[in-house]
Amino acid sequence: MSRRDSQRDRGVAPGALGSSPAAIEQRCISPGWRHSPVIGMLLAGALISCTASVLAQSRPSGPERFEGRIANTGTFGNAGSNFFSIQVDEYTSDEEFIEFLEILAGGGPRRLEDAFLRSQKGRIVINSLGYDIALARSTPTENGRVVRVFTVRHLGFDETVGRSRSREYPFGMIELQLGHNGRGDGVLVVAARLHLDPDGRLAVETFRETFGTPAFRLLNVEAR
Repeated sequence: MSRRDSQRDRGVAPGALGSSPAAIEQRCISPGWRHSPVIGMLLAGALISCTASVLAQSRPSGPERFEGRIANTGTFGNAGSNFFSIQVDEYTSDEEFIEFLEILAGGGPRRLEDAFLRSQKGRIVINSLGYDIALARSTPTENGRVVRVFTVRHLGFDETVGRSRSREYPFGMIELQLGHNGRGDGVLVVAARLHLDPDGRLAVETFRETFGTPAFRLLNVEAR
């Protein structure tokens, strides 16, 4: 069976994942906030649907660090003191990214979660809480670039022993919109579910009930 036939059997549109890194293009179908389709849909709230190749990148040559502030009313602690940092030790290659998409297509979110747990590309710290980065991508744009990182989030006690629907949203995501000067803003998605739609597009579904909002804005972001 050819790779194209295999993708069709798993519900992935032929060519959606791309056969080589050179075939990957940045494209998203929905209009967005500040020229960002992903951020626009996240803040609007429920489902974002982009082509599987939306995270195409030009990988920076070395490790990078980003810092900024979370704009909220104290969900993560005292209002005004919620800072975050992202340490990217290594960006996910095109080949690794396509492999993640194939795992998601063939095995679903749980298989992807297992694969994420075996991948470590850096670390996110929010106040004193740390999360390992499983997938990190940097995508050039006309005004600078977009950095996206994904993690497997920590489940709370109530989620573990209870029957909360939030257990079906095991991923966290940060997207940074950076200018050519390395400064910008972004969003933090606390709980998300990832899947491929029938056309092979990567969909990120947010869980609104986690903190009453699908995403938090990130301000004063700087690349260090």
